[in-house]
Amino acid sequence: MSMKKQLLFGYSKSKTDDYIVSLLEEKEGIQKKLNYYMDISESLKEQVKVYQSREEEITQILVEARKSADKIILDAKEEANKLMRGVEDDVQQRLEIAEKDIRLLSDLKQQILVQEQSMKHSVEKLLNDYLNAVMSIDVRLLSEQEEEVSDKIEESQETIQKNRKIISFSKEYNNIEKENIPIYNFD
Repeated sequence: MSMKKQLLFGYSKSKTDDYIVSLLEEKEGIQKKLNYYMDISESLKEQVKVYQSREEEITQILVEARKSADKIILDAKEEANKLMRGVEDDVQQRLEIAEKDIRLLSDLKQQILVQEQSMKHSVEKLLNDYLNAVMSIDVRLLSEQEEEVSDKIEESQETIQKNRKIISFSKEYNNIEKENIPIYNFD
């Protein structure tokens, strides 16, 4: 009889109970996963609803923005036409003044460019002279060359003074009242 208690239709009762417990645990794990995935699915469905709602709001905003943009463009065109009619008469007078100012500025620019070239040449010559003087310096003859260096320094100071006069001349023309020089934009 003890054998009958141990075996139930050829199975051990404790092993069968253990197997049933493991199946129940596995079922519980699967149920938890199922619940977890159901929660994620619900969360995703809610997010989709939110995004759909936002999409509808954005679509409405875009439609309203397009209407506003069309109205702004129409108003801007009307305003531009009014301004254009008012400006056409004034443009001819200002154009003549501008041409005169352009000629004046062109002449000044040419004078400045000529002076700039002269200054570059003077500075280049001076730098070459200094470089040659430095290259030919002999420590023993340094006291003899001191006088020559002093002469070069005086020459460079004279050149600088001349250039300052020219620069101050060009600055005087930069102080032309900007209100007298009209600025045009023909876009």
